[in-house]
Amino acid sequence: MKGKNFSNLGQPMIETRFAIPGDLPNVIDLDSQITTIKKIDYWQDTFGRFVGKKGRYFLVAENRNGGETQIPLVGFIVGEIRAWEFGSQPCGWVLTILV
Repeated sequence: MKGKNFSNLGQPMIETRFAIPGDLPNVIDLDSQITTIKKIDYWQDTFGRFVGKKGRYFLVAENRNGGETQIPLVGFIVGEIRAWEFGSQPCGWVLTILV
């Protein structure tokens, strides 16, 4: 059975990538649409601690369908790799996920 290419069926094309500083306004807007609170200081701090830092990850998901959207980001995830306590193996931690 051959797989289907859903991009040809009008389905959204979602791509993920590492966040860049220019994503901050869109992250704030997307979060405020979901939570109804505009947390500018919180997201500025989070970007400063996670974007481009070793062992910390801030990924965004974009609609790459080519159509105009109010906010180009459709989601994001923030996490890090760390040990829980002394002697434990490092593992991944998801701190925030929003879709």
